[in-house]
Amino acid sequence: MYALERNQTTLSYDNADDALLVREVEEIDYPHLNVLYANTVPRLVQQADPPPTVWSGLALVLEGRLRGCLMVSEGRNGVLLKPYIHPELEDRVSDVLALALTQLPNNRKVYMRVLAYQAWLRPALEQDLGFEDIARHALMAKHTVILRETSVFHLWLL
Repeated sequence: MYALERNQTTLSYDNADDALLVREVEEIDYPHLNVLYANTVPRLVQQADPPPTVWSGLALVLEGRLRGCLMVSEGRNGVLLKPYIHPELEDRVSDVLALALTQLPNNRKVYMRVLAYQAWLRPALEQDLGFEDIARHALMAKHTVILRETSVFHLWLL
């Protein structure tokens, strides 16, 4: 988990590059975001953390193609961002996130959840954008099964 105190740091981004766009997620983006989720989130993580049923937040568009999403949740302590970003943006992730941060309220603390498979985001957050690593945690999922013995005859009657 990373945090950025927005009232101390004012990020600005000069969008001279017309190929990069950050906008609100629209309903027409849902199928593309579901495919992005399926292709970028590891299968084991998908079992424990399924995709959102309703996508909201900021869509990340590069050269007219949807390449990611920042899910935005606002609370009394700040704004939580959950990134779903295609690795194709790895070279541009600092620019993309800086542009996205300009569209959030400036006086709120920003938290970003970064999972282990998204480690490639860490240098951009820490070095380029000024985020602090405030917490590390692990996600564990336990599947419990019960052995149930039934006769074949009983199953045949069903």
